[in-house]
Amino acid sequence: MERSQLEANGLTREDLKAKLFQGFADPIRIAILELLRERERCVTEIAEAIGCSQPRISNHLACLRWCQFVQTRKEGNQVIYSLRDDRVRRILELGDELLAANAEQVYRCIRL
Repeated sequence: MERSQLEANGLTREDLKAKLFQGFADPIRIAILELLRERERCVTEIAEAIGCSQPRISNHLACLRWCQFVQTRKEGNQVIYSLRDDRVRRILELGDELLAANAEQVYRCIRL
């Protein structure tokens, strides 16, 4: 999005980047992305693995799809989800690396 378009919508580049990271800022969405990092899956499989209801998982998947973090394909009656962009995988990997080095500090951070 061009800076002029952002400004016309009352957003800064920083606002937009914060919105990008809000897509990652939920434990259930992170759990979904981690599962999809391993392999593609259907909603039922994701719900069972995470221990949440299908409607709740579907809502989170809709958010992830809207952000274009995941994509879908039909297989018979099922919708199969996978990571849309390898950069999402890399962001998750970078998160793992940062936590490996700073997990205790992140845990103790009172501002989060």
